[in-house]
Parts: sequence; structure tokens; C-alpha cells
Amino acid sequence: MKLLAFVDAAKQKGVVAGQFAAVVRACDQALRTEGSKPIPPEHRWGDGGDLRELGFAPELERAAFCLSRAVGILAHAWEQTGRVLVPLGG
Repeated sequence: MKLLAFVDAAKQKGVVAGQFAAVVRACDQALRTEGSKPIPPEHRWGDGGDLRELGFAPELERAAFCLSRAVGILAHAWEQTGRVLVPLGG
């Protein structure tokens, strides 16, 4: 939940109110049962609340979700080719 940690840091600095983050945490807690594991980040539904907290328009939530998944798919495909990514200038 790195995005939620980022929101927490912004709240401590007074940049955001933390209202959406509180809703995300409450919903995460409600979905858990005694002894269950937390929802894995790749299946976490709360990212929309985190993005709203950071000032993203609700209409951009789906685009942000798709973009993050596309980057992951590309990285996985590159990894499967067995090639090594060479840093620029190296």
C-alpha cells in the first residue's frame, strides 16, 4: 500500500485532509475477517480513493488503473524475453 503511505505522508504535512484515505482504511478493515490476510496490492480496490485524496479527478481513476497494469504487463513481457535492460549511458 505504497500509495496510501504517500497519502499519509501528505496528510502529516497538511497537504491533504485524509478523508478518502480514512474511507479506504475503513473499507479494507470491513472486508477482513478474523485471521484473514490483507487484500494484496494488485487486487486492492482502494486505489481510487487514494488518487482522489491526491487530487485526481474521478474520471481519471480508470485510466490510472489501466496505465499501471499496462506498465506491469510490458515489464513482464520484457522479462520473459530474457533480455537485460541496459541503463542509458551504459
